[in-house]
Amino acid sequence: MSNDYGGYYITWYCDNCRTIMNGQPGFSTDSGEWTCTECGYVNDVTENNVTEIEEEIPTRYAMCPTCGHRLRRVRDMFGDWDGETYSCDWCAAASEDEEEEDISVYEAAEIWASNGKDEDYTFGYTEEELEDAFMGR
Repeated sequence: MSNDYGGYYITWYCDNCRTIMNGQPGFSTDSGEWTCTECGYVNDVTENNVTEIEEEIPTRYAMCPTCGHRLRRVRDMFGDWDGETYSCDWCAAASEDEEEEDISVYEAAEIWASNGKDEDYTFGYTEEELEDAFMGR
């Protein structure tokens, strides 16, 4: 089942905690049910649970449009909040996790060899590249 009904994109909110579920890892409407990763509530994600925008119950929290988690208020250096500035700690943490440090083939070869040339320690290099780097070729 798609998140698109009649040309409109559906934003799925948890019926219990009001978190946007579309951005939750693995989210799918295929089974007709989705368990919210925030609160564990099992939600109906079928066409029967789609409401018109005018009828939609607003959430009391600002939600991240990218991942669906609650946004945090951002305060200025004086501790004041302007009422409009929010930040998503979840997306920031996810993007920091994705920023992997580049490792040279020589560093990778040393780690690979010290772990018994285990394929789990190739760091994206081929075994031939690692072997050449380890042997100094």
